[in-house]
Amino acid sequence: MSSKLFICIVTTSLLFGLSSNPAVASQKEELGNNYSKITKICEIRKNANVYFGKTVHIRGVYKTDHSSYSFIFDKSCSTMKTINVADAFRSNGDSGVIDFLKRDKEACPVNGPSVCPTEMEVDAVVKICKQPDGKLFLDFKKILGPPPGRL
Repeated sequence: MSSKLFICIVTTSLLFGLSSNPAVASQKEELGNNYSKITKICEIRKNANVYFGKTVHIRGVYKTDHSSYSFIFDKSCSTMKTINVADAFRSNGDSGVIDFLKRDKEACPVNGPSVCPTEMEVDAVVKICKQPDGKLFLDFKKILGPPPGRL
């Protein structure tokens, strides 16, 4: 996993809330069209060279077992529905990302098994990165909140 980190280093500032939040409105201006347009995971995977290195707005279900996998699942796609997520233990995201990952981990029992499958809806700004083997993955930059209509 550490080989992913040298390809995609993300620096961010604090942002956590829904789109009605003034801080989010300010970030919307900074991110421009990347914020207003939700990019589907299947579109990213189909056009990998277009999206590599870009920051985009995605929605989906974050799934992890806290040990061997973590990915975003986009149920609106008919094929190529998933994309891996950068190692959550070494996240380069802002404090909203850290809080999101912490809440996800807290869903597992304290003295439970080390492998604990969980899933959470997510509305996020991510950077599209590439592993040395050419496979895409994403790194959370900002968690904008749960998708609209989900709390």
